[in-house]
Amino acid sequence: MTYSIVYSSRTGNTEQLACAIRSALPAEGCLYFGGPNAAAKAADRLYIGFWTDKGSCDEELAAFLATVENKEVFLFGTAVCGSRPA
Repeated sequence: MTYSIVYSSRTGNTEQLACAIRSALPAEGCLYFGGPNAAAKAADRLYIGFWTDKGSCDEELAAFLATVENKEVFLFGTAVCGSRPA
């Protein structure tokens, strides 16, 4: 089975998760690793990660997700919570 890891990361946290997923899976099955790109859809399974933007994924990743059909999809995400210093 082939896979792609597609992610959007504003602070680097989602990228760290994407890298952890990549290191846990067999390297020979990886067809694509990076930001939203049509090339990623050539894989059987898509691991798709995003940073939370107002309760959902960012617009670029949402547009990519809207084009995904007939694939196994594993979603992962990050959210920064808490107060910011004044």
